[in-house]
Amino acid sequence: MVWNLALMMAVALGLSVGCDRNGVRSGRLGVEDESAVPYITSADLSKSLASEPGAMLVEFCVPVGCYRCDEMRPQVDNLAETRANRASVYRVNLVTERPFAQQQGITMCPTYVAFVDGEEVFRAAYPTTGEMLASELDRLVEQMPISQPQSDFHNTDESVH
Repeated sequence: MVWNLALMMAVALGLSVGCDRNGVRSGRLGVEDESAVPYITSADLSKSLASEPGAMLVEFCVPVGCYRCDEMRPQVDNLAETRANRASVYRVNLVTERPFAQQQGITMCPTYVAFVDGEEVFRAAYPTTGEMLASELDRLVEQMPISQPQSDFHNTDESVH
């Protein structure tokens, strides 16, 4: 019985961090990396989705120890840098935000979810590439209606000619 409990605890700890190429679990819980894409909490993501118009890509991943996340991290950083004026890019830490990720149906790490004006429009999980994500994000941005600045609207005041 003690061995069963110990085995269950080891499995639970192993699932709470990423996996390396050899299938060996490793990592430090809750450690954020120093990349170009910020980690945000589920509460901050909910606020951003409600208040930020336009395109947004969210990477659900673990910060350390998962070779899949480690492989994609620089590609997503590059995507964020090259499309900074077209879309917001964020990360959600699957270690610290596990209940939220489960509510969102995230079952694999990393998983990428794209939103336009707060609505989910695209989802992809590993295996994928930064190039494929960039292509999909570009397609979504090109389909968005172009909003005109207030100064471009026609003046309806008849006193101005």
